[in-house]
Amino acid sequence: MSYNNIKTEINLRFAEVGKLLAFIDREETLLVAPAILPMEIKVIKGLFYVHLYSAVEFSVNKLVQNTLILIKQMNIRNNDYILRFNTISSNNHLRSFKDCGYSQFHNKSNKLFLEAESASVSAINETVFSSMLQNIWVKTIHEIIDVFGMTPFVVSTKNSIIIDEVVDNRNKVAHGRETAEVVGSMPNYTDLKQKFDAIYEVIALLIIHFESYFTAKEFLKVTSRAAY
Repeated sequence: MSYNNIKTEINLRFAEVGKLLAFIDREETLLVAPAILPMEIKVIKGLFYVHLYSAVEFSVNKLVQNTLILIKQMNIRNNDYILRFNTISSNNHLRSFKDCGYSQFHNKSNKLFLEAESASVSAINETVFSSMLQNIWVKTIHEIIDVFGMTPFVVSTKNSIIIDEVVDNRNKVAHGRETAEVVGSMPNYTDLKQKFDAIYEVIALLIIHFESYFTAKEFLKVTSRAAY
């Protein structure tokens, strides 16, 4: 799947969230003071955090999996990857360390390094980050970027606070720590629109970051890029 297709899918997901946001705007506009905002609208605003977060998780998962699929299709030799990408390319070997006893440690270590230096092609698992990407904070995005061996991805302090606030409020509602009504009782449409715009901006920049990384073949050693 190309990055153009990914952009289309992500935009469709955010457009759906945008429709919910437009509904909240209409309901608040129709309210005439001193009327109190109905409980149902407070609930919807609380659920808006869940909806917006789902677009974030969908987007990041799609980007990560799509990039790994594209790299996998290149049939790259292990010794052509940059060192940091071995965390991904050698993931199956790394997982084997979990269950090995001390007597097997040196043998498995030796196999791991021999494989990384070899000209064989390892099967990349595009779902390797699935469990990690079920709760995406700003630090999660930075961790993924680092494991891929990408150049740093900059998120402004303001946007970082917004993203983590959205994740936290989503968790409060989704995990039952707080009701959707309580979470949705404080923000108005303008507040939610600001969060929507900030997160969409970060995701749009993240798409560019991943696409540039793949196009420049930054996961390969500089001396190996021309071969692919």
